[in-house]
Amino acid sequence: MSNQNIGHNPPQPMTPMDRVRPHVRGLRPACWVGNVDEVRRVLDQTTDDIDGIGDGRMTPVMDAAVYGHSDIVALLVEKRADLLLRDLDGKNVLHYACRGGDVRTVQFLLSQDGVQVNSEDVGNTTPVMDAARYGHRDIVELLAKKGADLSLRDSDGNNVLHHACQEGHARTVRFLLSQNGVHVNGEGGGNRTPVMDAAKQGHRYIVGLLACNYADLSLRDSGGNNVLHLACQGGHAWTVRLILEMRLVDVNARNNVEQTAADVARNGGHRQLVDLLVSHGAR
Repeated sequence: MSNQNIGHNPPQPMTPMDRVRPHVRGLRPACWVGNVDEVRRVLDQTTDDIDGIGDGRMTPVMDAAVYGHSDIVALLVEKRADLLLRDLDGKNVLHYACRGGDVRTVQFLLSQDGVQVNSEDVGNTTPVMDAARYGHRDIVELLAKKGADLSLRDSDGNNVLHHACQEGHARTVRFLLSQNGVHVNGEGGGNRTPVMDAAKQGHRYIVGLLACNYADLSLRDSGGNNVLHLACQGGHAWTVRLILEMRLVDVNARNNVEQTAADVARNGGHRQLVDLLVSHGAR
């Protein structure tokens, strides 16, 4: 029996991306799929514009950044890609890298002249807010170490903690709660606090995590709704149960249109929620 394969890894099956990558032609498609050889060929042999604008005014380096192709981002920078360009929403390449979630890409961009860690798009969203919304906890931590201002707010008034709570990213929320400048009861869009946003989306664990870190469950949004009203709007039974068990919210509190949480549940057709609320004293 031959021993020539002993100690060698067996060949791995090709992924769909492996099959596509060698056949891609053109700068932007190559940036999407990570074909660095094609990017190099295009830049060396054609007149394609390295900063050519695509849909939404995205550039090739933005395409590479959002897909986490750090080697292509580095190559484009070497070839003088403009890192200061912005898309139609005012997002730059760092915003896209933070959405994509590749740490190496973000680290590389932060080392480049002109890349601002606190740059804002047209909605005043910063890169760290994008990283938090997409649940990239390691990137949030990296940006914080590099000077990201965690107290900034977007045009709706939401801070970075709101963004993480809206999407239910527990690891990111836990990290943010450990940082100075992050206000657990900060009011954002509609005067909602992070715990209200978590309750509205049914993120039960995050509601509990915030409550343990001094979130005030008695606060109300611009419509007079408390955290219990908002959990009932979405019919989130487990979140409602948790809030009731904490006994920190008046179950019969009324919002600006005189509705209790039970009224909200009834209007939404959440009969089981109504029964649960009644069992805890709702009228």
